[in-house]
Amino acid sequence: NLHVLTDVDVPCQVYGKSHIDWSVESQDAMQRLDTMRMDNVRAAGVTRLLVPEDANIDEDAITDSAYDLIKFSSGVFPSHIKPPQLYGDVNNMRETLRNSIDELSGINDAMLGQVERETSGYAYSFATNQANMIRRRLFNKYIGYTKSIYKFYLSLAGKYWEVEKEVSVLGPENMYDTRYLSG
Repeated sequence: NLHVLTDVDVPCQVYGKSHIDWSVESQDAMQRLDTMRMDNVRAAGVTRLLVPEDANIDEDAITDSAYDLIKFSSGVFPSHIKPPQLYGDVNNMRETLRNSIDELSGINDAMLGQVERETSGYAYSFATNQANMIRRRLFNKYIGYTKSIYKFYLSLAGKYWEVEKEVSVLGPENMYDTRYLSG
């Protein structure tokens, strides 16, 4: 007996798709932006000092340390190379990509517990329920999947249990009842 639970069904196939298939491109773009930002930090994370050519600096005065005091003799003062700035829209673009992933996944501020003070309990509950409705179809499939598996277990018990066994079951009024099952 085969029990398959998929997020999004694909016609004529056993295997389905996940909502992740639609958000992977946004995730990839967001990771490329993060990599670009880290490359920028690495490139600008080292202080570079411009000194005149005639400055008499010892060869061993400059190291790979994050902080060096370098003495030189010249009439011109040294200056620092200004690190490059990130393109201004990088942060906005990353936030837009992150929001698109959350929207595809059905996640909103209410589900994360982030709500403004003035929001009523009803509105907060409604926002959470609306986000859950995106996954409602999957939840219904999960219920059917779980029922199918337990029916399968019961059919196996009926087929192979020769000695009567006590089983607790949930009755029609949500009360536990004891049943005895045997093959």
